[in-house]
Amino acid sequence: MSYSSKPKCLTYPDATRAFADENVRDDINDACARLGQAMSKMMERFDSVAKQMHTLDLQRLAAPLKPRWDALSKEFRELLWQYRNNAGVISGRLKMFCTSVLPIAARNLNGRSRQTYEETVKVLQAFMSISAEHAALTRTLLDRALAFLQQMVAFHAELAKLVSRQSTTGQREIYELAVKLSDLEAQVGQICILNLEVPRPDVTHVTYSTFKIVSSSGRRPGRSKIPQQRMTVLIGLAPNGGLYIPEHIPKLPENWLTEWKDYSFVDLSVAVLSLYISPEEISKEELRSLVQKSYSTFRHPDVTPLHKLDDKTFVLELFHGPTFAFKDVALQLLGNLFEFFLLRRNAKKGPEETPETLTVVGATSGDTGSAAIYGLRGKENVSIFILHPKGRVSPIQEAQMTTVTDSNVHNIAVRSTFDDCQDIVKALFADKEFNAKHHLGAVNSINWARILAQTVYYFLSFFHIRSQLPAGTSADDIEIQYVVPTGNFGDILAAYYARKMGLPVGKLVVATNANDILARFWKHGKYEKVDSESKADVIVSVDASGVKETLSPAMDILVSSNFERLLWYLAYEHASGNTDEEKRQEACATLDGWMNKVKTNGRVEIPVQALETARKDFIAARVSDEETLATIKAFFDGQPSYVADPHTAVGLATARRLQPENADNVRQIVLSTAHPAKFSEAVSRALEGSPKFDFDRDVFPPELRGLLEKERRVIDVERPDINLVKAVIESFAKQ
Repeated sequence: MSYSSKPKCLTYPDATRAFADENVRDDINDACARLGQAMSKMMERFDSVAKQMHTLDLQRLAAPLKPRWDALSKEFRELLWQYRNNAGVISGRLKMFCTSVLPIAARNLNGRSRQTYEETVKVLQAFMSISAEHAALTRTLLDRALAFLQQMVAFHAELAKLVSRQSTTGQREIYELAVKLSDLEAQVGQICILNLEVPRPDVTHVTYSTFKIVSSSGRRPGRSKIPQQRMTVLIGLAPNGGLYIPEHIPKLPENWLTEWKDYSFVDLSVAVLSLYISPEEISKEELRSLVQKSYSTFRHPDVTPLHKLDDKTFVLELFHGPTFAFKDVALQLLGNLFEFFLLRRNAKKGPEETPETLTVVGATSGDTGSAAIYGLRGKENVSIFILHPKGRVSPIQEAQMTTVTDSNVHNIAVRSTFDDCQDIVKALFADKEFNAKHHLGAVNSINWARILAQTVYYFLSFFHIRSQLPAGTSADDIEIQYVVPTGNFGDILAAYYARKMGLPVGKLVVATNANDILARFWKHGKYEKVDSESKADVIVSVDASGVKETLSPAMDILVSSNFERLLWYLAYEHASGNTDEEKRQEACATLDGWMNKVKTNGRVEIPVQALETARKDFIAARVSDEETLATIKAFFDGQPSYVADPHTAVGLATARRLQPENADNVRQIVLSTAHPAKFSEAVSRALEGSPKFDFDRDVFPPELRGLLEKERRVIDVERPDINLVKAVIESFAKQ
């Protein structure tokens, strides 16, 4: 493995002053104690796993794995013995260094002769040379431990496959073993961190000291340990391949309903984000400054205004940002957070040290790309690479991305689908060597920080609709129903988190187009890429991957990447563990089994009880292109006249379909995710022949005029090949 560049040398007087500090000595003693405790605990865990493995009939359940387990056991015991022996030596020498050698050196350095000074330096040099040998051994052991961990992960993956193939009895035995093995992997990973902190200059790992994140995956340690001074929430995939989720969802303060009711969008952002972000990591003043800077680019004072269509239907307009799409809400903030932490880390470097860089990589079906580019264009020491499916985004969307010619912006047009582009991005993040070399940062909706930022407009619209109710209507008597046009499941997942935090709203409505994997899930409990019983729409075409091209292209996806997060909660809800940790581990293992089935078989059917839990929180519906066009026309012809983009029309059509079934006190808020000007072909097609419609007058904003004629810069990749994309990044990324 590779390490960061050698740190700047510390002078002996500096070392004396630093290590003589009482707090430093205490920290070293504590670290040594924790190291010993962790190793003892890990040995106990390993013995427990080994005993259970010994009791299993491996010839019946896992015969091919028996030799590998024996080899792992032997390697582990040898490794642990060397760790323990080396740690004891290092611990003793560190304590001796702090309590004996350095105090003598300090006295000699304060007023003694030059000769005494030189003799003291020689003693220190000799001492530290010997210590360096032990440190080198420690680093060698660290490499060996990491290699062992990789072998263990591979073994665990093979073991996990048996869970779905064995009989009920064998399945339970193996499952219990898999849970213990996952815990052991976490212990090995922890011992690596405790024994030697390897510098990791990835600025996207920043911590919230009061807020833990766990990974949704069980392929490797289920819990993702948060390193100090790094913010894990700013990266996309966890090291084990899962998505980050909060270990707990904070509850709203008791007085939030009265305290927050008159808050602006900025005020609400600070209030909501502060529930997750420790002031030690980002102070309230810094957070407010970041939020104000992020939303100063929006054209409306409310940032995300609520537009009333009738007494029961409202539209939450999320398209008033610089790229006219809802993605701006999260990505303007995310871009400034990236810059904030990068500047903070580089400010600590000396004038001769190389500044750290960040390479942001994302895939887009249209709006994410331009929003990410506008959020990061011109940022110092940041490169951004956005993959989009060639010919599968609207002309305005393509122009918004490719006409940004800042030197740090790179557009990659891949002749493929959005799902292919997204798979490439996930593979890049899973490539540890490539990730470490380029310090990758994520902007797709798999990024937890994006989900968090999007929760804010649910709170704002909640307060705004209560303030717009007719006289005599009690705000406490209404039920709010959010209808969300859904593709990758990120926007509606933010509503789910807001609801879990305590926002009192009704069921959340998932509105999909002909790519209806989510609608079919809520109907049948099957999460499957292709519905064998479906009848293709007349006006959509299906490519080889199964993705249907529709008039709402931002939702043209085969698999919703954020849906994995909801599935984790469904698995957790029905886990049988006795403790939260056991339930988390079981949820991770269950989710892994589900997602592996989707990957290998293209489908998975979840248990009935999990589906019923999902139905308590969500409703889902599918809208065809014909309905989309008819809805655009109906709302344009209505009073008041309203021009909706095709994605918003999917939401409006779903809302209208549900209204007859809703109780009289239900008020619907439909999320408008994009400005209609971004989808001129669909809007014009829906309204052609309408005598009162003029696209330039009624739809096209002045900011977008002339955009299609501007100079463009784009890199074409002829097939969905990760190596071709890597070559582009290698050529253009800041080093």
